Formats: sequence, C-alpha cells, structure tokens
Amino acid sequence: MHSTPSADPPLRAQAVVGQHASPLARLAVFLVGALIVYASLYPFTGWTDTGVPAFAYLTAPLPRYWLGGEVLANVFVYAPFGALIVWAMYPVVRGLRALLLASLIGGLLSAAIEALQTFLPSRIASNVDLSANLGGTVLGATIGVLTAHALIDASALVQWRVRWFSRDARTALLLAGLWVLLQVPRQPMLFATGDMTILVGDWFAPAVEMMRSLWTPTLSQRVVAEHLCTGAAVTAVGLLITHRARPVNPRGLLVWVLVTAALVFKAVLQPLANPGTWPFAWVTAGAVSGLLLGGAMATMLAYTPRSWQRAVAMLALVVQLLIINLVPAEEYFDASRSMGRTGWLHLESLILGLSAMWPLAALWLLSRPLRPGRSSS
Repeated sequence: MHSTPSADPPLRAQAVVGQHASPLARLAVFLVGALIVYASLYPFTGWTDTGVPAFAYLTAPLPRYWLGGEVLANVFVYAPFGALIVWAMYPVVRGLRALLLASLIGGLLSAAIEALQTFLPSRIASNVDLSANLGGTVLGATIGVLTAHALIDASALVQWRVRWFSRDARTALLLAGLWVLLQVPRQPMLFATGDMTILVGDWFAPAVEMMRSLWTPTLSQRVVAEHLCTGAAVTAVGLLITHRARPVNPRGLLVWVLVTAALVFKAVLQPLANPGTWPFAWVTAGAVSGLLLGGAMATMLAYTPRSWQRAVAMLALVVQLLIINLVPAEEYFDASRSMGRTGWLHLESLILGLSAMWPLAALWLLSRPLRPGRSSS
C-alpha cells in the first residue's frame, strides 16, 4: 500500500497536461493572424472605390499570368496558420471537426482580405491567391490534427511547464513569450518597451520638444538612464514569470533563459528586420551593466514571497515607463525611425505598437489578486 503516494503525483501531472491546450499556440495563432492581415493590407492607404464589387474576384476568369513561386509562398504562409488554429482549439475541438473549423476560419480570413484588396490600388484581389491560401490552411490543419496529441498531451515541453509553473501561469508565460518577440525592432535603450510616443504619435510631439528644450542628456547621463531602464526591464520580466513558478530549486535560472532567448532572437532577426544593422549594435555600457544588474536582482528575488516579487516587478515597470518616456531619445534615433517602415514585410510598426502596450498588460496582470493557496515561492 506504499506504492500509492509515489505513483500519485505523475498521475495528477498527466491529468493536468491532458486537460489544457497549448498557451503558446493560442498566442502564436493570434500573432500569425495579425501579421497576415497586416502584411496583406499594408500600407493601409489609398483606399479607392472603383465600382467593382468586393467579391467580384471569386467569379473572375483565372489570370493569364501567375507565378508558381507566389502560389507556393501563399501556401507556406497559411499552412502554419492552419496548424496553429487546430493546436489552439485542442483539446476542446479535435479530429475532423478541428480540420473543418480551421479550414473555414482560414478560408474566411483569406476571402475577407482579398475582398478588401479590391479597394487598394497597390493590391490585386485574386481567386488564385484565395485557392492557394485555402489549400495552405487545409494542409496545415491536417498536420495539426495529426500532431496535436504528440505535441501537446505527450510533449516534454508541456510536462516541463506543469512541473515548473503553477496552473495560473498561462498569461504570464504568454506575455513573456511576446516580450521576446518585441525585442526585434530598433530601440532607444535595450529592452525598452512602453514608448507612448508610438501610440499617441504627433499628440506627444510638443511634450518631447519641450523636454528637449529643458534638458538634453549628456553621454554619461544616457548611459545611466539605459542602465536603469534595462535593469528595470529585466527585473520586471524575470519576476513576471518567477512569481508564477513552483518552488523548484533552480527557478532563478528562468530569468537568464528568458533574457538569453531575447538576445538571440534580437541578434538573429534584427538584421532581417533592418537590413544593414549590426546584430550587436545594442551592446553598450549601460545596456550590459543594466542587464547584469537586473538579472541578478530578479534571480535573487525569485526565492522571495510571491507578493514581494509582484510588488518589485510593478515598481520596475513604472521605473522603465518613466525613463523611456521622460528621457529624450537621441535625435539620430528619432530621425532613423521617422524615415519610414523599413522592417521585414513592413511589420515593424505592428510590433512597435505591441511593444508600447506590453508594460501596461504586464502591470494589469501583476495587479490581479493571486489565487488562494501558496502565497510564497
């Protein structure tokens, strides 16, 4: 009768794994869908009503000339989207129903985008594109149905998540994953999210000019500002995930895993997003010292009560927001950003918008009361 205690925890862990969909898939399907819409309708200007019905392309003759490479590109774009839809719905909707629903969602999205392209002079609505997009969605959804159980229920990553994080850690993990993605665009300071000028645009311009007229930071002051901003950013995002971690001994390493992922992501993708950019242009004295300080603080605080972690994370977010919005950016940086959208597939503006809102979302999550139960790490 002594075998029950030793066998019980794995059974509970398996039950937890089987009852939950993949939070990463839910985040990814939203992001991929938003990126498809953004890339398909960019630059969102020049809308013109030519008198052609929005869905006239459905019955239009096949175009005389079309490129096989473009068709394959559409298939490859929509195939991951179809798979992600299936994985995001799992385990609520599975099998044939998941395949049909994912295909319907992908087809309707593509049809709506093609209809809107009718009113964009720089775009051409095409039934060939719609067919390729739908085919890609069906292909991806089929792969998703065949792999959902292996990737979600039996995934080592999911089992690791169950062992390391509490059941209410989903949103924190989603925000942490999004934070890694947000490091790709150019930033006035390393890990500097929450720049409100991106959201309010010209409305904030007079305040920026007034700040510059009152105070132009010296080089040493900029180093200190970046040191504090980067340190606060690393502390905040590190504690965001550790305050939802289970009391496993090496949980402090989560901070460094997250920061390393962000730096690798930045070094690899930033040159693609901004051609000609040196992958390690972010390496400055203030960035490096702030990264090390913030990482050390978050690592030590990971072993303190959860309420302490939440309070310090919220304070760090406020500090970061104040620095990035009150310390005037270098005029060269502002000029380079105002030259236009130079990002890969013109997605830089979308990511920058998400970057501006990320600290607000993190503050909202940290301000929510924790579930009853364990009150400390």
